[in-house]
Parts: sequence; structure tokens; C-alpha cells
Amino acid sequence: MHVRAPRITAVPSELVCAILEHLQFKDRLRATHTCRKWRTSASEYPSVLWSYIVSRGRVPGALSGQLSRSQGVPVSVLLTHPTRFLLDAMLTIGEHLHHIRALIIDTPDDLAADEQALGPADPYLILHHLRLPAPLLELLELTIEVGEDPSDSDDSGEPRPHSPDVIPSDIFGGHAPRLTHLALTGNFDFPERCDAFQNVSHLVLFLKSPPITAIEAIDIVFPGLEHLLFDASNCDYVPPEHTSLRLKSLSVVDDYDDPLGVLRHFRYETVPNVVSGPFDNADWSIAFTEPRNRENADYDVHLTAEEWSARWVVSDDAGRLRTVFFAPEDELVCPALWENITSFSINETFFYSDWDTLPPLPRVARLTLFLNRALSYDHPFDKPNIFHDLDQIDRPEALACPQLRVLSFGLGSTEHYTDLRQNVRLVLAPEDVSNCITSYVKYSALKLDEVAFHAVELLTLVPSQLCILFDLVDTVLVDDAPLLDVYRTVDIWHGKRSAFV
Repeated sequence: MHVRAPRITAVPSELVCAILEHLQFKDRLRATHTCRKWRTSASEYPSVLWSYIVSRGRVPGALSGQLSRSQGVPVSVLLTHPTRFLLDAMLTIGEHLHHIRALIIDTPDDLAADEQALGPADPYLILHHLRLPAPLLELLELTIEVGEDPSDSDDSGEPRPHSPDVIPSDIFGGHAPRLTHLALTGNFDFPERCDAFQNVSHLVLFLKSPPITAIEAIDIVFPGLEHLLFDASNCDYVPPEHTSLRLKSLSVVDDYDDPLGVLRHFRYETVPNVVSGPFDNADWSIAFTEPRNRENADYDVHLTAEEWSARWVVSDDAGRLRTVFFAPEDELVCPALWENITSFSINETFFYSDWDTLPPLPRVARLTLFLNRALSYDHPFDKPNIFHDLDQIDRPEALACPQLRVLSFGLGSTEHYTDLRQNVRLVLAPEDVSNCITSYVKYSALKLDEVAFHAVELLTLVPSQLCILFDLVDTVLVDDAPLLDVYRTVDIWHGKRSAFV
């Protein structure tokens, strides 16, 4: 008996949607021409198939065709390098602002050979077409880099920066009630008032030539601001008055003459989460020891030292977090902080870096060692690590933690998932772990309460080596989950941009 194969038109609409969902836009569009059934099925699920739009603006009408397929459902739009048909793209975006929930316009200055930089009038063109109400807009990112004009230069031959582009006071018709996340990179200035920005709570600012009123404008234009990432490198003026904002997180890129002045303006001592570089002529740990002025406070400190830079993460018992990156190698934390540390995390590279030996940590009860990626252990002489012979390397003395009770080894989340993609696991021998404990840590107890391994496996052909490890510790815990990567700067987007990453 002849059995007829099922036709492609018999595929259920739900399965067609699931297939198309995994295709890139061009392939998805081509697949809709398979037959009338597939074309109809694709149009039945606009929120799944046509709600994330990525366009380079190279073909007139292409962005309009993409947005028309969305049938008015909320969409996220990423427009990148749209210089060739910029007007066409912006007219289309203006027509669809009423159902755009996320808009990213990215015109960076690192262009390919066949790409054209923006002209001085193009930023105005972009801002001019963002005048209609955007009732669903939640996220807006504008990266607008204007190309340099060699004919417009100063006496030294350096191109003059073009004057700042003032954001219209009536952007989005003053109506963007859901807009909470805003990022601006370029040469912008702010109006005295902007109704569309009243509810912005997360702000990223990288201004090339900020006006003298830039910091004051942050206080006025964004009254609901809670999270700020601000590049203060080019700021010429810091207001003496303190901000009225009540920030929850503050991250300052402070290649500035007075970074501490910027932090003080935003009342860093009241902000729960602060990220910055070190201060000139001031101990950066002042952020914890001076404002509270309390003795015997509890602190958790996380330290990483990699090549020429380091990142310190300090939290206190009041829940505040202070992150300092690019700290000088010879900069010491004030004694009051070292003496009150109760939990300490450190990257293993610290032990064979050029850093000075750490002082004793008299109150530390929990010590965490973040390990190198698993691949580095395949070639121990290519890149040293704490589980191989380091006699040929100058290293600091063992870390003194007399009250230590819990010791953890593990990969950070970023390193862990990178190794999984390469099908590589970090495997350690118990004898190497025992040697590491006795070589790198000094503690008073006869045995530790616990040694934990995160995203690390123990493997040995000599069972007696496990007995040696248990002579040093009561409990051995092996956990598949990686350690929380404390070195990562807080993501103030909170996953809002993940659709395009």
C-alpha cells in the first residue's frame, strides 16, 4: 500500500512559528514564501516573530516593511549605521513610535570602509523625528557620533568639536510615561525641562563635550533618577551644592581632576552601591570608614588583581557596596578596614602578581578564592596557578586569617560558562588542594569547618589523598553551580537590553 508523505502545508501553525522563531530575519522572510500556509502562519504570531527588529538602514523601505509585519504589537527596534538612508529610517520610526517599547539608534565612529559617518546636521534630523508621543517606550539608547570635518579645524590643525545637540524639550511630545531607561552617547545638551524624561530611573551618560551645566541638568531634568552611570572625564565644573536625587547606585568614570568632588555632589555616602576609580590624595576606603565613623563594623571585601589593574568590592553591615577599579598597586586600605573584614574574596592571580603581601586579617571567617579558567590548568608552565609548583615565582607569604572557618574554591559565573561552551571542565586533585591550603593560608584552628568547590570537580587515583584532605577539614562540599562573580560592575539596565545582546 502506498503511503503518501504528509505535505508541508499540513504542518500546524504553532510548529511553523517555532521553526521561524529560530531563523534570522532574512531567512525568516524567505521561509514565509514557502507556501500560503506558512505565510499565513507567520502573520498569526507577530509578537513572537516580528517584535524584535534589527536594521542597518541600507535599503529604502526595508525598515517600514519589517515594522508593518508587526501589526502594531509592541516592538523593540535596533537601528545601526543608518547613514545611507537615515531620513527614510527616521520617518519610519516616527510613524511607529506609538508601539515601540525599546529604541536603540547606534551610529558609532568606528565605521567600515563602505560606511559613511554622520554629518553635523544628522543628529538634529534624528532628534527632530522623535517628536510624536511614545506611550509604550521603556528604553531609549542614542549613540550619535558625528564624523570629523578636516576643513573645520583650529590653529593647531585639530578638528573642532561641533556644538552640542540640544535635546528638544518636547521630545516624544512630552509623553513617554513608561520611559525608565535612557542612555546617551555623543555631544548632547539638555533643555531646562523635559516632560518625557520625568520617569527616567536608569541613566547612562557619555558626553564628549558636556556643557558647564551638565551635572546641574542631571538633577533638574531627571527628578526620578535612581541609577546613574556617568562619564565625568570631560566635565569642567562640579556644582558646590549637593544633589537632591536619592540614588540607589552611582558609577562614575572619573578621569577627572576632582573625582571625589563628583562623588560628593551626588552624596556617595548615602548611595547603597557606588562604583568608581581610586581618588587622588585620598584613601578610597574613606567611603566606608569616614562617613559612618564606627568601630568594629563588619565588612566583606572582594579583591581581584589582574595584570596592571585591580578591582576591590567592599560591602559593610549596613548593606552598602563600594567598588573601586584600577587601584594602584601600592595603595593600601586603611587599617580600620582591614581589621574589621569578616569575609574576603580574592582572585588566585593575586598570589603570583607583583602586589605587596596583604596584612593579617584577624576577623576573617570565610575566604573565597576565584580560580582561573579551566583551560589555564592544561599548561601550568604557560600560565602559573596556585595548584602547581611556583618555586620559580616570587610570591607573597601565606595569608594570615587566624579566625578562618570556611574556605571556598571556584570559577566565577563568566569563566564557568565560557568553559562549558568549549566542553572543558576544571578538575583538581585532592593532593594539590591540600598543598594549596597549607601553603597559602594560615589559620588557628586544627581543622577548617568546610572546604567548598564550585563548578570544580575532584579527581584522584589515590584514595589516601582524600584522607589527607579530610585531615585539614571536617566537611567537603562539591557544588556544580559557579560562584557569584562579584567583580562585575552592577548592570543598571537590569537585563532590559538582553533581546539584542
